[in-house]
Amino acid sequence: MKKHIHKFTLMVGQNTVRSEGRIHRVLHVAFQGDKLCLWAEVDTDDSAQLNHFHVVGTGFNVPNNVARHIGSVVEDPYVWHVYQM
Repeated sequence: MKKHIHKFTLMVGQNTVRSEGRIHRVLHVAFQGDKLCLWAEVDTDDSAQLNHFHVVGTGFNVPNNVARHIGSVVEDPYVWHVYQM
């Protein structure tokens, strides 16, 4: 297994991002400047894959097909919640 840390930019709503291998572990979600970013360890020995995330604000519906909560990010006055699908 050869792991590298990769950064992915997310938007509010459903996101599909291509990774250069299997995402082994999500490390962090935060704003970098005005962009919501997700950092993850990617196993680059695996083949490229599509990954699905959903970003929802506090007070909005969480889709039924989300697998797990990744993290939450404060962008005053909003709080965004990132889920893996």
